[in-house]
Amino acid sequence: MAIITPATCKAARAGLDISVRTLAEMADVSTNTIVRYEGGSELRDRTIRAIQTVLEAAGASFLEPDDAGPGLRLRPRAEAETPESIEV
Repeated sequence: MAIITPATCKAARAGLDISVRTLAEMADVSTNTIVRYEGGSELRDRTIRAIQTVLEAAGASFLEPDDAGPGLRLRPRAEAETPESIEV
């Protein structure tokens, strides 16, 4: 399983049309935590896992880094859970 990076977190959130506030609420963290992480700050592993779990349930698949860097794939909306239906 690939671990998210600040860049893939931000890209997944944007691609899934999830606001900072919504992601923070679903991952049970503060909005400041999301903003800090997407800006490059380090977070505790459990916090990163909580954020990643929410994004994956919403349709993001994080790919192992290769020569081109980390990757992200988004499932079609019909196959992904809506942000409102995700339970962490």
